[in-house]
Amino acid sequence: MNLRRILTAVVALATVAAAPASARVIQAETVLPPGQSGFVGPGGPSSHSQDQLALFEKLIFKSEPLGGGPGGTSPSEPRPGVTIRRDDFGVPAISATNESDLWWGAGYAVAQDRLGEMELFRRRGAGTLAEVLGKDSLNADYIARRDYYTDAELMQMFQKLPAALRARTQAYVDGVNAWIAHVRQTPADMPS
Repeated sequence: MNLRRILTAVVALATVAAAPASARVIQAETVLPPGQSGFVGPGGPSSHSQDQLALFEKLIFKSEPLGGGPGGTSPSEPRPGVTIRRDDFGVPAISATNESDLWWGAGYAVAQDRLGEMELFRRRGAGTLAEVLGKDSLNADYIARRDYYTDAELMQMFQKLPAALRARTQAYVDGVNAWIAHVRQTPADMPS
């Protein structure tokens, strides 16, 4: 009889609709490992390549207001509807008028920080790393060309993704390509 009451109570609780949860999170805390800024320009590594090391080693988090806040750099607007603000450590916060612009801004900001690294990863996957790093990379190129997916296979897989995910990915790629167009016009911003 006791078990029956417990089961009845569990079933009754399971059928009661839970109130929807709501919260407005406006503050986060972050810390990034050394080298978070992958940018290495003609003048050497970014000033942010090691500036969070002490925080990281001691597991101390810094305040990071979502959507931007005081301090850091002046916001930039690489295109209408997209604002990128960097905190005092160079970490970007992207604000946008819609989801597509947000993903575009994310691609743009990541390319600002890591374009050189992105190019090396792209070449690694395409099997063309030896073109820039020399003959020591030939074996890796051979493996990539032999074992990895072809561009056609990757595109076929991409086309099977949900439309919303494809749209986000395309917006991100468009942001990366916008930064590439920028550095072609402004070579001083090109990573080494």
